[in-house]
Amino acid sequence: MSTVLLRVDIDNIDEAILSLISLRITMAKMIGAGKALVCAPIKDPQRESEVRVHILACAEHDGLDKNRIEDIYDIIIPMCVAAQEEQAAEFKD
Repeated sequence: MSTVLLRVDIDNIDEAILSLISLRITMAKMIGAGKALVCAPIKDPQRESEVRVHILACAEHDGLDKNRIEDIYDIIIPMCVAAQEEQAAEFKD
């Protein structure tokens, strides 16, 4: 397969990753609204820990560098927490 075709495939994969991140943020907003309804705290350290354990196990299973995957989730989790906070604030208004 040519480099050009491989790069097209990578571009498609990148678009899919971005779509999944967008979907994750949408789900986080829905959770934020639900938390606002019951006055639950947005930050949930236990859930964040569960997510990290799960994704690191998946990374290990797939032969991925767990440290790099953890770095990625060090960005994704705060993005989703921020989305929950924004949604909860809007829901309360």
